[in-house]
Amino acid sequence: MGLAKWKGTYTEFSLGHIYAGKRMLFELESECIDNIKYKIKVEAIGAGIILDVGVLGPVSLGSGSAKFNDRSSKPNPEAFNGLFSYLGINSFFGGIGTAILGSAVGDLSGFGFSSDLLSADAVVGSAEVTNKEKIKCCNE
Repeated sequence: MGLAKWKGTYTEFSLGHIYAGKRMLFELESECIDNIKYKIKVEAIGAGIILDVGVLGPVSLGSGSAKFNDRSSKPNPEAFNGLFSYLGINSFFGGIGTAILGSAVGDLSGFGFSSDLLSADAVVGSAEVTNKEKIKCCNE
């Protein structure tokens, strides 16, 4: 069996240069498996090393698209609770990045927006599902 896939968006807020805090909010929707899919919101908070040159000084704002798999054969919202880890290189219009939320692994690469002209982030912390909605769907 394959891995359950999720896609959606994220927004992020960081404060500080070199040693900094980061808060990321994810809105994700799973694929439809066995006529069930989920919509979830995840909050991830962490601290780490952020090297950046931004237009807002020590404050960074950003958003973009996110794709995850939760390492399950069926979508499991609880897989997103636990460890938060983010590693990425970003510029004003996008970048490359990977995130871990609980046991789910995600790709945050591609087009997006950042108030940083250039940044490199390595952050760890915790993630929590703050909202989940189970939806009936038809497998396509």
